[in-house]
Amino acid sequence: MGEVYQAYDELLRSDVALKTLLPKFGADPAMLERFRREVLLARKASHPNVCRVYHLDSTQTSAGEGLDFLTMEFLEGETLSERLKHQGRMSPAEVMPLLRQVAAGLDAAHAEGVIHRDFKTSNVMLVPRQAGDAHSGELRAVVTDFGIARALQSQGGLEEQVTGTGLLGTPEYMAPEQVSGGEVGPAADIYALGLVLYEMLTGSLPFAGATPLEVAVKRVNERPPPPRSVVPELDLRWNAAVLKCLERVPEARFSTAADVVRFLDRPSPLVSRRKVVTVALVGLAVVVGAFSVPGLRRKLAGLTQATPEFHTRIPVAVAGFTSVGDLGDLKWVPSTLAELLRMELEAGETSLRVSQSRRGEYFPDSSVGMAKASLGISNADLATPEARRRLSELLGTQWLLIGTIRPSAQSPGWIEVEMQFQGGSEPSAAMNPFSESFAPDDLLAASGRLGEQLRTALGVSLSGKEVEQLRAARPRSLTAARHYAEGLERLTRTDYPGAQQAFAASSAADGAFHAAHVAEAGAWLKLGYGRRAREAAQRARETAAALPESERQLTEALVLFASGDEHGARGIDKRRFETWPDDPDLALEFVEDSSEATALERGFAVLARWRKAAGNREPHLFLQMAEAQLKNRAGDREGASVLLDQAEQRARAMGARIELGEVLWWRGEWLAGRSDLPKVLEVLAAAEALFRAVPEPAAAARVKMDRAIRLMKSGNRSQAVALATEALSELRRLGMQGGEASGVLEWLGWMAWFAGDVRGTDQRLSELEDLERSTGTPESSMAFGLKGWLALLKGELREARQALVERHRRAQGEGSEVALSLASRILREEDRPAEARALLERDHRLAISKGDTPDDYSQVACRAECDSKKYKEGLACLDEVSRYIKEDIVRVQVAVARGECHLAMGDATGALSALEQMSEVSKFPPVAAWRDVLRARAAA
Repeated sequence: MGEVYQAYDELLRSDVALKTLLPKFGADPAMLERFRREVLLARKASHPNVCRVYHLDSTQTSAGEGLDFLTMEFLEGETLSERLKHQGRMSPAEVMPLLRQVAAGLDAAHAEGVIHRDFKTSNVMLVPRQAGDAHSGELRAVVTDFGIARALQSQGGLEEQVTGTGLLGTPEYMAPEQVSGGEVGPAADIYALGLVLYEMLTGSLPFAGATPLEVAVKRVNERPPPPRSVVPELDLRWNAAVLKCLERVPEARFSTAADVVRFLDRPSPLVSRRKVVTVALVGLAVVVGAFSVPGLRRKLAGLTQATPEFHTRIPVAVAGFTSVGDLGDLKWVPSTLAELLRMELEAGETSLRVSQSRRGEYFPDSSVGMAKASLGISNADLATPEARRRLSELLGTQWLLIGTIRPSAQSPGWIEVEMQFQGGSEPSAAMNPFSESFAPDDLLAASGRLGEQLRTALGVSLSGKEVEQLRAARPRSLTAARHYAEGLERLTRTDYPGAQQAFAASSAADGAFHAAHVAEAGAWLKLGYGRRAREAAQRARETAAALPESERQLTEALVLFASGDEHGARGIDKRRFETWPDDPDLALEFVEDSSEATALERGFAVLARWRKAAGNREPHLFLQMAEAQLKNRAGDREGASVLLDQAEQRARAMGARIELGEVLWWRGEWLAGRSDLPKVLEVLAAAEALFRAVPEPAAAARVKMDRAIRLMKSGNRSQAVALATEALSELRRLGMQGGEASGVLEWLGWMAWFAGDVRGTDQRLSELEDLERSTGTPESSMAFGLKGWLALLKGELREARQALVERHRRAQGEGSEVALSLASRILREEDRPAEARALLERDHRLAISKGDTPDDYSQVACRAECDSKKYKEGLACLDEVSRYIKEDIVRVQVAVARGECHLAMGDATGALSALEQMSEVSKFPPVAAWRDVLRARAAA
């Protein structure tokens, strides 16, 4: 091109920009005609953010020479290049309004088949808006010189005049396909847009070199450094958007400029000022030691009013690697590398959430593996956007790290790894890939190098202290790393004995490997071996000194939990949630612990705080289910049902079988409130079938146990005991001896007690004592409650009192309706009715505070009236209670209470009448036996 002038167009009656063509251009008629065609094409791109082209014409100079010129819209302002030179880099907030306009202009031109081919900061004019304009005070961004680069192309030599390099366009802004002479389409302008954005956000271009040609060649062969390597505080979305624009393969870039804007318009993940990356894999919550309803049952302290400064995180998951080719005896490499990279991404005090996340049990769990099992997808499936979308939605992640591992073609015996952050919530998004070749023995060092690249791509830089902490966390032995990864894989398959053995081998290979000791403690807890869990937890504490504060807190919680101090462990959880309120696992702990009537308000407050911290994103399915439980407890059954419906629809849409099983499990509890036992059993059976299909046998056994409890409450004791016995066998086949298995064993002891089977009760209690000796897991407080009732039945008041004292000790001083009722009965046997009445009233208050319905416990207040010889009042109270009770077992309890009241009055006939009216009595042998005794007395 020649020179540019401001001129007045008499026909248009406005100022125009007049650009002259160099004389040699006009000297070639063919070139001039080509130029004319391109200008006519460029004129079709009519858009407010595209500089309008008016005419291509010619005239005579005063010297009689021909002069060709082009007239265009006159824009009064400065170029983007000039603005960057005198003001420096721009913030994302400043860039966004300009990007919207430039993107709209580029897409409008592309829609007309016009490619710019030379888009750069000097071809963007920033024009102040006129006073009175609706956007007064903002800048109008206008793309200029559309079609000019193409119009100036010729068959030989002229490109030198354009760029001085033999290339068409400006080397600093050219796409790789332009440099290599490939086909040029809209993707070339998207690449140039990425370079312009890079320059706007960082104040520099990503590539530098001694000559323009060197810069252009670098663009073909090298990946650009991430913008965050220049501006560490840059939002990760902007970092990712720029890198996707700068993909070397055109098909990997955004399809349109508008796609760039849409990507950046998504709800913000709220990047931390401390540059946090979180490998957020939402834990898959399951029941541990609580069989009446799904979910965890925790006893946490209430949240305080303090709200520390919160540093938000970007959720990222290490999704896994696919083996390509035959790895032979190196099949362990993909899982081991995935775990090592998780540790790398976890590095730093603020990188709290990891791919194998800590759940309520305080030890690593292969949550990614469980999520993939739930969805029925493999690592190879993650090459498809749909699989990534489903996994990302289930885990609540923004980015998934996926890759391939193959034998090296160039270096026999070596391994080639290629990996990439792929969009999860935005499946079309992707960052530049990373690759590395290494010998298998060099895996530890290679993972460190790759980890640094991954952190750089995400804009995470480590302080000197954090580097030292990462070094302390890494395994020093490849054997230890290999066994550790194997243990996590076995956890996914619910092979708890195999996982424990693998973790033990890992810690044996590297005694300083903290994660191995933590994992071994967790495996022992799963198996129910408390003594060994405590020993491994203590070893974990001894290796935690050089680790980040977050890891030391988790380790201390593990030590407390393994020692039976669940309350102390939850106290640490409380502090962690106050620091990281966007953590769905911690939020779930608090919400489920807030299901009691007195804590419902706290539960709803936790949910509100989590939503705010998480950027108001859609809650994880488990949180949605927990909220349904809160609403159900609060009396909003319709609201609870709506949430369960929504959760079920989401789980079915994702194809998430584990989560759908959990939803159905919760639905069973909701239906139980309607006394619809057939429907309850139907949905529980469906949930159990889903768990078995995954397979997730431990969860299936828990649901079977819940079915047993429902059947028992309806009076079908024999079938309930049969199901519970099956559940116990299934848990033991998984290697689980104490813990959950002992909980089922204890429940069977209670069933023997309710059946009047003293020998069977004694046998179950003896088995529990043997388990305590062999596993080191103390018997539960409930087991001692059972011992107390059995001693009371035998007339052994002293032993009953001892059992009651031990029950209180093992419950850490917390009372329960079982203990209070037992204490009350002991006092009644000792003829101390006033004290018994006080305890029964306390029993009733405790039950109500827990949100339990009057169906279960109101009769205790009625019993208190009878114990105080207020027989008329007691019987009236029981009559009132009987109007709304539903479950057979409670109905029989009320009948027994009425009978006892009549007997206390000396009215054996009335007592018999109370029992004869209840056909359900025959389902409960001890009550039926008492009824037969009363019949004999009445007949006499």
